[in-house]
Amino acid sequence: MLLGLLAMRKKLKPKNTLTSFKELEDVHIVITGGNSGIGEATAKMLAEKNASVTIGCRTHEKSMNVIEKISQMYPMSPKITYKFLDLSSLRSTKEFVDSLDMKNVDILINNAALWGSPEPLSEDGFEQTFATNYLSHFYLTLLMIQKFNLKRIINVSSGLYYKGEIEPGNLNKLVEVPEKLDKDMYRQLYSTSKTSSNLLCKRTSQQIS
Repeated sequence: MLLGLLAMRKKLKPKNTLTSFKELEDVHIVITGGNSGIGEATAKMLAEKNASVTIGCRTHEKSMNVIEKISQMYPMSPKITYKFLDLSSLRSTKEFVDSLDMKNVDILINNAALWGSPEPLSEDGFEQTFATNYLSHFYLTLLMIQKFNLKRIINVSSGLYYKGEIEPGNLNKLVEVPEKLDKDMYRQLYSTSKTSSNLLCKRTSQQIS
């Protein structure tokens, strides 16, 4: 299992430049949050190398604009598709996986992330940042493994993971909304969600390897 961007580099990165990535024809890749930032840049690179790409995002119009732009840049690349995915909802996460009708998925890239939200609680009643950045991606990964026997998962992390705070004796705190939500707290919530993801990656890798 490939876990983290370093693992992606190990598999795809050439000796010198990004432009010499090997061809990815017949490889189907699902990426969350593929309509902006790192996700959009990754989708472009994968399309350039002839991978089939499905992006899962909440915003239909924005996603379709990105797909149109990528298709114009690489008109000979395989199909790039959009599927609705709201990672603040475990129900939506399940529906997303159910909607994937391709024969196989080779790589899952858990890229989408939330930093601050006007809605403190997710649809399922969990703190929004942790629910979006960790819980739903965890659930998505499990569902994808079950459906496609997935072996390669890439989790996009952050250098802020080292600032995350997890109390082993009080794990319920991770899903509870803090009394005070401000800039510093949003940073802390984001950091903790990335710490959690990294710990999960390490544990999953140990179990599968």
